Amino acid sequence: MNALLLAFFAMQAGTIGPALPGDPMAVPTLPPPPARSAGAPLDAAPAPEPAHSGRLERCLAALPAAAAEALSAGDAWLREAQGPLRAEAQHCRGMALIGLGRHQEAREAFSAGQAAVANDDLPYRARLLALAGNAALLGADAAAALPLLEQARSVALASGEQELAFSVQLDAATARAQLGQLSEARASLAAARALQPRSAEVLLLSAVLARAAGDLAEAQTLITEAAALAPREPRVALEAGVIAAMAGQPEAAARSWRSVVALAPGTDAARTAENYLAQFEDTGAQDGTATR
Repeated sequence: MNALLLAFFAMQAGTIGPALPGDPMAVPTLPPPPARSAGAPLDAAPAPEPAHSGRLERCLAALPAAAAEALSAGDAWLREAQGPLRAEAQHCRGMALIGLGRHQEAREAFSAGQAAVANDDLPYRARLLALAGNAALLGADAAAALPLLEQARSVALASGEQELAFSVQLDAATARAQLGQLSEARASLAAARALQPRSAEVLLLSAVLARAAGDLAEAQTLITEAAALAPREPRVALEAGVIAAMAGQPEAAARSWRSVVALAPGTDAARTAENYLAQFEDTGAQDGTATR
């Protein structure tokens, strides 16, 4: 799963990044989660489990610098591979294709690879399905990604791979959000919270979607929990400010945004916070209610 997994990813009817204060009709995107142990971010597809063979290890070690050479090696390997080794050859090919930006072909390779996995190796099948779903997301095909991610989650849970199931659940939320399915995306994140209730990342993403759905009370509860777990995370403070602004609490919003600037000066989050503060100051100067 995952730079899901990520610069900010756009929803069908939304704007890039959090909705600006005073625009309650804008639909935000989910912020980019950090790299996760069960997978890598969405612009880099999930990290694989330790390779099953030295040949796969060598292929993956060549990436991303030598993606074209890795693809050629994977093609040659596939021509001679038999049985479960075909899964590894397709794994090699899929990762090389990701490196070349050929996301649809990568999805096809990972999908073919999971079909060749040995019947008793469910964790590897789940990981290749997750990679196929991520490739579809990278190719802006959320509709194709969703069934692959659902299957990956089911197989991961059946094989006891809770961490992978959690990671895939976040990717499924990404896919649903990209399809404009806010209610379903929120349900996916609720399932992820059940797997890891103390994940600040999931609480943050859940707060963003609750805000997008207009449920500011739930958004406030979730962002407060996230802040308790990650008090120095700028993305949490940024979102807390947006929620406060939309709830009609300008002083609280300004305090949150100033904390972002103090915590992460010079970052994209800080620049966004400064932009929000400037908007508030302009509005306050016009109506005499500028925040301090």
